Amino acid sequence: MYQSTYLDSGDCNWTCEFCDAFLWFQERLISRSTCRRPRYSHCCKCGRVVLPYPRRPPESIIRLFQESDFLTNIRAYNSMFSMTSFGAKVDDFINDGSAPCVFKVEGHIHHLIGSLCPPPNESPWFLQMYVYDTDNELSNRIGVFSDDGRSHIRQETVTLLMDVLATTNELVKLFRTAKDLCSSSDVSNFSIRLYSSHNAHSHDKPFSGSIGAIIPDEFQKRGLPHCHLLVWVKQTSVVTGPMDIDSFIIAEISNPDEDPLLYKVVTELMVHGPCGLVLPNSTCMNNGSCSKVFPKDFRSTTFFDKKGYVHYRRRPSSFTVNKNDLIVDSRYVVPYNRALCLHFMAHINVEYRGWSMLIKYLFRYISKGADRVRYKLTKSPVDPTIPNDTPSHVNEIQNFIDG
Repeated sequence: MYQSTYLDSGDCNWTCEFCDAFLWFQERLISRSTCRRPRYSHCCKCGRVVLPYPRRPPESIIRLFQESDFLTNIRAYNSMFSMTSFGAKVDDFINDGSAPCVFKVEGHIHHLIGSLCPPPNESPWFLQMYVYDTDNELSNRIGVFSDDGRSHIRQETVTLLMDVLATTNELVKLFRTAKDLCSSSDVSNFSIRLYSSHNAHSHDKPFSGSIGAIIPDEFQKRGLPHCHLLVWVKQTSVVTGPMDIDSFIIAEISNPDEDPLLYKVVTELMVHGPCGLVLPNSTCMNNGSCSKVFPKDFRSTTFFDKKGYVHYRRRPSSFTVNKNDLIVDSRYVVPYNRALCLHFMAHINVEYRGWSMLIKYLFRYISKGADRVRYKLTKSPVDPTIPNDTPSHVNEIQNFIDG
């Protein structure tokens, strides 16, 4: 079996003297650096770009994040204080039961703000709770939930969040002013106009336990929002062989008796297709083959091929699942990490990339941005009767490097 050579470019432990961003030594400015004092420019332009440091939340909010009850119901508290509702054209026809549920949006996403006051004999919603019937604001916010959901909401936590927002959030202060105007007899008609603003993005130091991370978000052409995450781990967690891969990445259906929750998550969210010969009309099929190269081959062990790519273990003795009256085995499983699947209960594809030659590919992929078109403007001959026989030379290698 071929064992690839591990190339180490060193740790990403050098910092910019201006913004403290973590960088590699090879990323330095050659003309302005020394061996002991490298200088960098593409992080903050040598101090010319200054980002505001994130403001520290009130201590009462920080203490809430230490309470398990608050963390368990944090989505309920978050939606309770939303000022707008979600607005978009949602496509439900994509969910035909053949794949995990997809939330697909067509066109632009927007926010619905509505009127400042609800129609007669109706309860306030969203922004209206900050303006209308504020004497009963606590009961109005809790009353939005059903009896079962209401039992998990603590009134003292809701009161705390109301007080903090009223004193720290500028929009809430504005809406409270609108409430006072509603109660005033001197003002007959008024409106609030919100203008969009663009805040600077803050890039903090990597989180504890990792060396660095890049997290770009994008919307796929199918409309599904997703995230690419590239993480560098500490030296103690570096993968050195196939056995280390098996400790982090799995490409098999788990035992439903020993790990029933993982079996449910994997079979519902981490199985591709089925496609291939068993379902040739699947959407991923192109000219008789799966565009994602499924199903994979059975393998008793994990190994690296000559190009450094990992081929994950997929034992034929592993378990199966029935998908649309078809028996699907581990050859259709998308590689995953057990801890991530159980924590997020979502489709999270985990892959290993260890060769330095693959770093450029990873960076190009996760930071590719929106779709682009290469074009070139050329000048036609002055006399249209004169043919332009000048050959056009295309440097495909340089075009690939330039992206």
